[in-house]
Amino acid sequence: MKRQDPRLFYADKSRPSGRAASPARKSPPAPGAGTGKLTVISGTYRGRKLAIPPGARPTQQRARAAVMNMLGAALSGAAGGGMTVWDAFAGSGAMGIEFISRFGARRAIFTDTDAGAIKCLRRNTENIPACDILIKPQSASGFVHELRRDTDGLIIFIDPPYSVPKAGAGLVEKLSKTAPAGAIVVWELESGAANAADALDAADGFEVLRDRVHGRARFLILRKLPALPG
Repeated sequence: MKRQDPRLFYADKSRPSGRAASPARKSPPAPGAGTGKLTVISGTYRGRKLAIPPGARPTQQRARAAVMNMLGAALSGAAGGGMTVWDAFAGSGAMGIEFISRFGARRAIFTDTDAGAIKCLRRNTENIPACDILIKPQSASGFVHELRRDTDGLIIFIDPPYSVPKAGAGLVEKLSKTAPAGAIVVWELESGAANAADALDAADGFEVLRDRVHGRARFLILRKLPALPG
């Protein structure tokens, strides 16, 4: 596994993201969404309130902003509007929707096995006309085999419940065999967890673009390496 110079990627919101953002405009709440604290924080749908499934653990907004800034640096020069984003353990879909709002995407896939999450996802993704959205009531580990190896510009968000850390590691291991070269994985896991030291072992076949801790969360941003010849 190859490590990238961490100085090339940063999460300082005072510095440019590497991609000019479209002028932000206020967006109406997702139909049926509550008035909780979870909102889209940047881009086209900035200010849009999102429904939260019962018992969900959404990524904190400051951490979400930091992740998007890091992705902005990693995607510098890339055409965000032509990308496919997969929010693998979607919950509210906040990570995938935030990406669409800030960078644009051709296609977005949200997978979750919880019926409450699927209901919230359908609410939260209404009125996003510029993106082909697919909501699958399916496990991430099951859907991974449906990914096409020739998918260009693939971004995958992996943030399973902290109570089942092996779910994230297992999916990353599968992606090391199935994801196309160049795919970027954003993996959130609990910092300081007993198995956190083994996380990089699961990421064999990826290069580490960033490894950063925000409060309770540890974020690994990984890029899939081309397969070795032979």
